[in-house]
Amino acid sequence: MKNTFSPGSVIFLILVLMCVAANTVHSNPLLFLAGVLFCPLLWNLAAPWFVLRKVKVKRNIPEFAFAKEEVPCEVELISRSGAGFSCCSVDPFPGIRVIYRLLKVREFRSQKSETCRLLHYSLEFRQRGVYELSEFQMSCSYPFGMFSFVRRFRENDVTAAERQKITVFPERVNVDELWEQLTSPAFISGNRNGEGEFAGLKVWTEGDVLRDIHWRASARHGKLLTAKYETVKSLSALVIVDLTDTDCRNAEKNVSLAGSIVHELCDRFVPQTLGAPAVIWVRLITRDGIELIKSEESGDFCLHVLKKLAEAEPRDPSLGKVSSEDIAEQFREEYPGGSVFLIGSES
Repeated sequence: MKNTFSPGSVIFLILVLMCVAANTVHSNPLLFLAGVLFCPLLWNLAAPWFVLRKVKVKRNIPEFAFAKEEVPCEVELISRSGAGFSCCSVDPFPGIRVIYRLLKVREFRSQKSETCRLLHYSLEFRQRGVYELSEFQMSCSYPFGMFSFVRRFRENDVTAAERQKITVFPERVNVDELWEQLTSPAFISGNRNGEGEFAGLKVWTEGDVLRDIHWRASARHGKLLTAKYETVKSLSALVIVDLTDTDCRNAEKNVSLAGSIVHELCDRFVPQTLGAPAVIWVRLITRDGIELIKSEESGDFCLHVLKKLAEAEPRDPSLGKVSSEDIAEQFREEYPGGSVFLIGSES
């Protein structure tokens, strides 16, 4: 904890010293004035320190977020001081590139000796990465603003709940222009009953679903006709992310594009397969090496890939070019007709 002196407090202190000096020369009424002024001075010096030492901090932040998108955050301050929070200001994330906006403040007294204040923030992280939010800064200027005390809650001050991390995924970009490459007719039309695309009528046979009988056509032809559907095709996609680039801006754009495509595949495209098998491969070429992530081998595939992209670093071109033809050929052999997306230096 540190304290600073405002200009008003310095002048006030000089005045007190002058009074004391005058009293040492000869006894006069200035001694009484010095006592009157000196007591508030001591109070303003001690009270902020006492208030801040009695404060505890609890934070409730999300575990994951996307860069440049707002996420909610709640901060709870618990004061065991009778002065409460009337003199405190808060900086919840000192030293971190985050835009925060205070939305709502709610204060209540949970016990006779404790006052709680709930601060609701809106956070927006400017870039991807993993952030440890262990620090928390509070400042206190007691009445008259004579002294300002600042306390920074560091890792050894806070509880285990405060030493949490938030993973910021790459910024999401618009990939609608690529959507037509990902979508086949079987996924966008004719999926009325979840069995595939409507392909015409056929004569009803025992074992066919009764709800698929086309009664008008049956009456017109004099025999039972039922709808015929093509089988829903399985989704298969290979996303190759090559971050071999000396320009960090280009690498950052490629990371954002890769994260957006993977997120759209998992969140928007896979459900349209109506239960058909979905296979997505992601090959990451980064500074840490080459890694192949398969959806059929990952529990939460989308989350796993986004975590990798959040910490991915560009690869030095001096290490040589990495060919992706082998993995693309293997993918096409296992999943004919699948989509291959190449993001990076070769795209």
